[in-house]
Amino acid sequence: MASTIAAEWHPRVACRTRRHGPVCEPFDALPPHIPLPFFLFSSSFGFLALYRSTTTLLSRLLHDPSSSSLLRLTMHGENRAGHSSHHQPAQGQPQQPQTAKLIIRPQASPPTHPVAWFAAAFCTLLWVAIILGGLAVLIIYLVFRPRNPRLEISSVTLNGAYVDVGTLNADLTILANFSNPNEKVYVSFSYMQLDLYYQGTMIATQAVEPFEEGRGESVLRTVHMISSQVPLPGKVADALRGGKMGEGLSLELVGSFRIRLDLGSWLHYTYWLHGRCDIFVGGPPNGALLSSRCTTKH
Repeated sequence: MASTIAAEWHPRVACRTRRHGPVCEPFDALPPHIPLPFFLFSSSFGFLALYRSTTTLLSRLLHDPSSSSLLRLTMHGENRAGHSSHHQPAQGQPQQPQTAKLIIRPQASPPTHPVAWFAAAFCTLLWVAIILGGLAVLIIYLVFRPRNPRLEISSVTLNGAYVDVGTLNADLTILANFSNPNEKVYVSFSYMQLDLYYQGTMIATQAVEPFEEGRGESVLRTVHMISSQVPLPGKVADALRGGKMGEGLSLELVGSFRIRLDLGSWLHYTYWLHGRCDIFVGGPPNGALLSSRCTTKH
């Protein structure tokens, strides 16, 4: 009856003794007591664990800029079988930990795309232009100190006014004063329109011819306002017919002007200016100006 008498396992050759003599196999042959599926499973699991630990360590080192590029790994415990005897400590002496150095060298970053360089250059030039433009505006303002022209009412004459069947007819003469308070800036009025309101209803409108003003000058313009059959709300028309017109009229003059400031011969600034004047005049005929208050704003 055939049976196995003994089996030995050596690092290089595995030998077995049978009836007909010893049988030896190479080092890569498996021992008879280790099943092949178990060996393959355990080897695959070990390689997988080693791969995961290595990739995790590398990812931490690459994504943490504060980590050192030199990693020290301390290995404790006894030396494994197969190490030479001169690496083992003497009997009774404490075993020193061994260290392994892993040097991580930074990888070269990929080249920057030309579009990114173009966008960075454009943003840089844009910010430089904005900063320089702001400095230029500040310097010009500090040098010239520009101010808005002013609208004032010098005199008003209510030549006549009456109410006929809920409509207003009036004749009004206004002497407007346009002044330039700037000492270093010339002013040009290219478009001017004045609207006259009574109780929120526009009763007359008139355009003014364009003109220019020197530094610190004032210009007077006579504006003739005529109202012809302008419908009024019922209560307003009844109040005027009841004698309120003889006590005086409270009017509102609104102006819109296109202004150009000449800051020297090389720089001009054009904008819209709006003026508003509250006027109180005596009753017709020959109603004179009793009070006025004007404001102008950009």
